[in-house]
Amino acid sequence: MSRSSYICASVGLHTCLVLAIAGCGTSRPTSYFVLEGSRQARPSATQSATGEGLVVGVVPVRIPAYIDRDQIVTRTSDHEVKVSDFESWAEPLKSSVTRAIATSLDRELGVKGTVLLPTIAEVRLDRIVLVEVLRFDGMLGGSVRLTTRILILDADRAPMGDAVWFDRTETAVGSTYAALVAAMGRLLDQLSGEVVAALKV
Repeated sequence: MSRSSYICASVGLHTCLVLAIAGCGTSRPTSYFVLEGSRQARPSATQSATGEGLVVGVVPVRIPAYIDRDQIVTRTSDHEVKVSDFESWAEPLKSSVTRAIATSLDRELGVKGTVLLPTIAEVRLDRIVLVEVLRFDGMLGGSVRLTTRILILDADRAPMGDAVWFDRTETAVGSTYAALVAAMGRLLDQLSGEVVAALKV
């Protein structure tokens, strides 16, 4: 290679590196979203709460692998999903769902205590809540769907009746990720209410 060719090649490589670095500097920042319900109701002092006196254990919610990731997953068709490059969850999705259920039990059922499992504490549990999420996604500007299976166990870890199926949709008010997450939060409220109802049976 001649000296002039070598210089041209070096200049070209240097230019590519500069452009690459410049491109990194203008990259779009990642947006982080928190999924949580908005249920605030709690039985009043004069209201009889069916769950009063119960100690309830909540097993971490199981979710499908395709949504068990930091990035928010949206559905583009019945058989296709998209993983966002710039919109992520601020915490694992399973943690958000599990915490929302436990919070609703404390607020609405009036239980004596809610324990997130597993725990190293020696606690006698009266009920154990198992929730398996089968689907939790939606289209931007469209509907969001949450499908779960709820099972309640007694103190001896025996099922208290058949599993309860929860399958509902909520329309996102807008085509942004914020609107999608808000719709997911409303579904999370409904799921939490269903778990509360299952414990009252």
